[in-house]
Amino acid sequence: MNDTRILAPKAMACFACNQDANPEQSTVVEVSMLAPGLGIAVAICPACTARAIDRDGSADTLIAEIR
Repeated sequence: MNDTRILAPKAMACFACNQDANPEQSTVVEVSMLAPGLGIAVAICPACTARAIDRDGSADTLIAEIR
C-alpha cells in the first residue's frame, strides 16, 4: 500500500492542452515530491492521453516529458 498523498484539486487544467481535466477521469502524474509522502501532481485530460497512445503506443513518453 502506498501512503503518498498527492495534492490535486478537484478542478485542474490539462498540462498538455490547458483544457479542463477532471482528475477522476484524467491521468494524474506526480511531478514533484514536497516531503516524504507528499507530492504535487498535474493532470492530462483523456483526449491528450488518447493522442499520446495513438502517437507512441502508450502515454509513457508524454508522462516522462512532463516529469
